[in-house]
Amino acid sequence: MTVWVIKGGSNGEHEDAFLNKGVVGLGYGLEQSIADFPDRDALRSRLSNNRTGADQVWRFYREVGDGDLVALPRKRTREVAVGRVTGSYAYRPELVGGAPHVRSVEWQVTNIPRAHFDQDLLNSMGSQLTLSRPGAPNAEARIDRIAKAYLGILPAGEAERSVGEPELGETPPAGSAVDDGVFSADTSEEIDIDREIRDRIIARLRQKFAGARLEHLVASILQTSGYAVLQTRQGADGGIDVLAGKGDMGFGEPRLCVQVKGRTSPVDLAEYDRLRGNITTCRAQHGLLVSLGGFTKPVHDRNEQSFFEIRLWGPEELAQRLLDGYDSLPQDIRADIPLETVRVLRQREVDI
Repeated sequence: MTVWVIKGGSNGEHEDAFLNKGVVGLGYGLEQSIADFPDRDALRSRLSNNRTGADQVWRFYREVGDGDLVALPRKRTREVAVGRVTGSYAYRPELVGGAPHVRSVEWQVTNIPRAHFDQDLLNSMGSQLTLSRPGAPNAEARIDRIAKAYLGILPAGEAERSVGEPELGETPPAGSAVDDGVFSADTSEEIDIDREIRDRIIARLRQKFAGARLEHLVASILQTSGYAVLQTRQGADGGIDVLAGKGDMGFGEPRLCVQVKGRTSPVDLAEYDRLRGNITTCRAQHGLLVSLGGFTKPVHDRNEQSFFEIRLWGPEELAQRLLDGYDSLPQDIRADIPLETVRVLRQREVDI
């Protein structure tokens, strides 16, 4: 078994069809079954103007197998879908327009936030190829474990990083998507600069901030939003890390009870419910749960019923809050997360 990364079109146009119809597929303008071709050279001859496309379609036909893990990075939602291939190759032009070469997939989960994946896995899934094998260490086991942890079907400790995986913040070697010398890069896909910036900030947060350091960051971000804050004493907090209130000396409203989790595994329902209890204990009005490892799907589902009581800050939200108040943050934080202003020419305004 192996793991494959497949894209749902250059702009994500096939993603919904893949997920709704339980398939993944390729196109490249080939309007006949790959089984009609005796070998890859014959297919290359048919797609003579796109050798890269021919090689990917052939690999999809010959190498992707029943039981293989599939990761689908979703361009439109900044999420990742994960599933298992459950069938052999088929030519089904009626299923997904523009991607008639399909394999059936049983999707395990369709909405894992990108921030649940370490930077080397994100780099692997960021290949400009439509079909690729991620070159990050232990990619299949890690992606499968992340999916199960997000669904809440793994104990929290088992969702942590395994031996042999890169350290947080470590930059993986170039060429992290495996091509086995078959494919050449297709450079037509534009780089999402906003996504890259946030991914790197999240990796930096996980590298530099843990325990009381992360609590200090959260408290500082709340201060930039006009809260008076109190960081509780270590070991005596009962699960309460920060108390925050608006107004003079923090006696105004709203009053927040904050829990901060700096580990890499997602927060589960037990910790979510613990915060709900602490809100009452502290005579607060609302709760804020911050997690660098994100949250399990059951937590997101439960929080939909507590929208007016508790807010969740996962890695993406924390990175955005940091960006919003960066200039007002303490110098020690800005020294650990040094950001520069970069001016980029907007492509739509360039004369071509």
